[in-house]
Amino acid sequence: MTTALRTWLSVRTVILFAVLAMAASGLAVAVNPVPAHATWGAMHWPTSGTITSLYNWRCSGYSDNHPAVDVANQSLTTIHAAYGGTIIFSDWSGGYGRLIIIRHPNGYYTRYAHLARMRYAVGRSVVRGEQIG
Repeated sequence: MTTALRTWLSVRTVILFAVLAMAASGLAVAVNPVPAHATWGAMHWPTSGTITSLYNWRCSGYSDNHPAVDVANQSLTTIHAAYGGTIIFSDWSGGYGRLIIIRHPNGYYTRYAHLARMRYAVGRSVVRGEQIG
């Protein structure tokens, strides 16, 4: 990811779904996990699993802000677009591993990190609920 894109995204409001494949990465630590589910709202819940960290709060005791919702699940669990938009990044990205970033028409972005697989390349339009990983 280019420095310009990282800087631009940091200025914008970003909704980050760091979707962890626990079996593949071993990064998730669950303390008092919350079952992952959503039944209302404009966005589609992207995957099944257990929430291990919430936005701006970590279950595992980290003191830093955490701009994401982490969901631990089994390797190769399907991942779906939370909202329709255009894929603007689909590649390896350091600590995120395989990462997809979707730009949505409402000015929001969603990130899907630590993916076991990525179905589409940059430029592909996706609809809410479409499988992307």
